[in-house]
Amino acid sequence: TETFTHDGTAEEIAAETVTVASSSGATDLVGLADVGDTSPSFAVDTQAPTATVTVSESSINQGNLTQTVTVTYDESMDNGTSPTIGFDNSVNFTSNLDGAWSTTTFTDDTWTETFTH
Repeated sequence: TETFTHDGTAEEIAAETVTVASSSGATDLVGLADVGDTSPSFAVDTQAPTATVTVSESSINQGNLTQTVTVTYDESMDNGTSPTIGFDNSVNFTSNLDGAWSTTTFTDDTWTETFTH
């Protein structure tokens, strides 16, 4: 058994494998060279998800005080968590507490939440 540690470089690989080539240098007690093998595949995901934010309204006014914020990620997300959404210039928006995950491209990749001014 040998342990390898990933260097933390941001990357996403769906099916990585480990290979030992035939005649890799290991021999048995009588000197016969090993026959190689390849491991089952495993995922490597050290890349942080990227969010894209959209809003439903370009203008909030007395006749329309609701803003729906949609955050779409470039990969599946843990639906036991949620993004923290803030408004840069106004403290007068309140969440309607209706935030929910849905699926656009990947499972649970889109968070939608409505706010009222």
